[in-house]
Amino acid sequence: MSQNRSQSFDDEEDNYIPPHDAQSFHGQMPIPVCPKCHSLRIETRNRARRLGGAIGALSGAASAMLAASAKARAVAGLAGGPGAAFSIITSSVLAALISGAASSATGVKLGEVIDEKILNNYLCHSCGNTFSLKHS
Repeated sequence: MSQNRSQSFDDEEDNYIPPHDAQSFHGQMPIPVCPKCHSLRIETRNRARRLGGAIGALSGAASAMLAASAKARAVAGLAGGPGAAFSIITSSVLAALISGAASSATGVKLGEVIDEKILNNYLCHSCGNTFSLKHS
């Protein structure tokens, strides 16, 4: 029984040996291979993803706090007392947390796109080469 296979196999153990010039796949996730030295010792740097998440969280929390403080100034003139102050502080903190989380998620997604499409997101620990996976 002869099978025509375009992939190379080790006859003794019948294990697939991936070609050095292509990306290897395990299930659905690509395993990056260094295009320079063909090493599998690759680190994903994700610099834009981390930076986008941090900037998104800070800007979202800051904008929510500014909006809440403006609302607090307007409400402080109308209603007084410790109950109103506690309510304003609590709503300001919750708004900042929610807005920060939402903006952080947006920043992370934008950072992922920048990492994959623009930056060299992968670092080879064998030769020090940085590269990206170009999608055609």
